[in-house]
Amino acid sequence: MKVLYKNKINIIVLLFLLNNNIGYSQILDSAIFIVSDTLDIPDREIRDYFLKCENYSDTTFTGVDTIIANFKNEKINIFIEYKTGKKTHAIGYWNNGNKYRETYYNGFTNHGWDISWYKNGQRKDQNFYDNGIPFCPAISWYEDGRIKLIFNYYYRKFPDMKQFIISWHNNGKLEDESFYFDSTDADVHIGKEYYENGQLKSESIYNAGKQKYYCYYDNGIKAWDGYIYNALWGQLGKWEEWDKSGAKSREYYFNDSIPNVREGIWKWWDENGYLIKEEIYNKKK
Repeated sequence: MKVLYKNKINIIVLLFLLNNNIGYSQILDSAIFIVSDTLDIPDREIRDYFLKCENYSDTTFTGVDTIIANFKNEKINIFIEYKTGKKTHAIGYWNNGNKYRETYYNGFTNHGWDISWYKNGQRKDQNFYDNGIPFCPAISWYEDGRIKLIFNYYYRKFPDMKQFIISWHNNGKLEDESFYFDSTDADVHIGKEYYENGQLKSESIYNAGKQKYYCYYDNGIKAWDGYIYNALWGQLGKWEEWDKSGAKSREYYFNDSIPNVREGIWKWWDENGYLIKEEIYNKKK
């Protein structure tokens, strides 16, 4: 059930604003408020209130739709603003009065800033949309304020600026970095992963056909290497594995051009270097 009020605010909404010291002068300017019942909303659906630009069924409606959502044992208060039926702004608040998320629209799609916050007031995620297309670098933070991720979207406006994604562990050390070669192909990139101690974990070039792949233990010893086709789940040619001490533990082969087709002699060694197993795979004709 929804209740329609003209030229006044439902007492529940007013008390919420007063109790949480929220600046509500802009909301008071709207002539009409619609107050929804309290809803139990899962994470996916609460995001939809901000990610989707769903216009109001009444194209003459100018005002604010208010949703009080039960979310992970919290009450999130969401205010969605419309102008002649078109969605222009959505803002949500944690039950302590801090902002939960704020997004802008042009009546058709996301247009402008889309920012979310942790309950403690620390900014969590930040994006900027230009007619529905991410434009500025997307940035994420950990709850303690440490930077978590940067995703560069500038390449969509400036072809000379290449796409990149960089993320950090919560101890401040690199976690992942991906650098893209060509702004016209958003898939081909060199990717590296790192352990929390800063040691390189893996590296390869992805989505570029047959490429060498390397993986390491957190002590720097090589764990395995071989060839991939576009991604790790497409294995080609010779592969080798080592244990954490550096002793060879396995050697095996795939077809050189068809991913994941086993060929040749597969061998296993124990920790003392003794050959303990062999399997033979015939080449496919």
